[in-house]
Amino acid sequence: MELRYKEDWPQARERILAWWQGEIIDRVAIRVTAPKGPRRHVQPPSDTVRRWTDVDYLVENYEAHFEATYFGGESIPCATVNLGPSVIGAYLGAPLHHDERTAWQTPIVHAPSDWDAVHFDPENQWWQHTRRITEAFVNAGEGKFFVTITDLGDATDVMSYLRTPEELCIDLLEIPETIYTVRDRITDIWFRLYEELFAIIRTKLTGSASWLQVWSPGRSYTLQSDFSCMISPSMYRDYVLPEVERMAKWLDHSIYHLDGPGAIQHLDMLLEIPELHGIQWVPGAGAPPAKEWPELLKRIQSAGKLLNIHAPASDVEELLGMLSPKGLLIDTHCGSPDEARHLLKQAETWTARSLRGC
Repeated sequence: MELRYKEDWPQARERILAWWQGEIIDRVAIRVTAPKGPRRHVQPPSDTVRRWTDVDYLVENYEAHFEATYFGGESIPCATVNLGPSVIGAYLGAPLHHDERTAWQTPIVHAPSDWDAVHFDPENQWWQHTRRITEAFVNAGEGKFFVTITDLGDATDVMSYLRTPEELCIDLLEIPETIYTVRDRITDIWFRLYEELFAIIRTKLTGSASWLQVWSPGRSYTLQSDFSCMISPSMYRDYVLPEVERMAKWLDHSIYHLDGPGAIQHLDMLLEIPELHGIQWVPGAGAPPAKEWPELLKRIQSAGKLLNIHAPASDVEELLGMLSPKGLLIDTHCGSPDEARHLLKQAETWTARSLRGC
């Protein structure tokens, strides 16, 4: 398969496959992007909702982005199907709202008894928008770029959107068995919707990617639970972990989005899941950058998990001085294609030095 916006895709593909196996070919896996030149302007629709759903505008806007971007290393041109985070909540009936930059949902579960009324309607307008956008991206992307599975979210976050996080915490204390049943029902819906979107994507493209935009030859997704920062490890084990384990076993490749210091308390349980391939560590707003978390990063690698982190290009050498390049994926950005190519060349030297020190 060749891609118009990434001429070295065959080589990048082999490095990504090696990374999924915890190995390297000639250097650490790096996803580096850089601007190639001015980006042409694409006039957005005047209507806010159409900015999120007008397929002609969305396709042209992504094409303008891809034309102006250098995708170096293991970075890929990838159109993100995006109607907002944890969008299954909208498919289940939560009113979905958009402004120019973000989206949010209005809760619909106002009392514990309302959980019984939560259901999925295949004719839901937001689900139909998602299918239509995915199909348009796939048709436009053949031979040019990849297309993501939309941000379906996870049952635990979806339920916090439907109920509010605070009320969900109370329900977990007062009616835990009901909440576990609803979680399993939403997870069943998750599998169904993923499979429908994956079937659309593989009509013309190979593999899959989620909002994290890490390509996989099979079914892949970035798992997470932002809600988990509000609950104890014991409650996480009972409520969140069963869903993560179930998804990780079903997917061909999975990465868990560990977001912020409040999520670290659950890390050991995640590291014990054999089918979970990797951890993406995001320090969070106001927290020190990735290089300031050496013990945490080493802990993840020592457990045999893949590791994905974002770092400035200036930190890559230092990171390779403290971490194994095997199973490490670094996301970064450079000011120009020449700078990005120079970084990738330097990474070969730093990788070899790191391997000698292991």
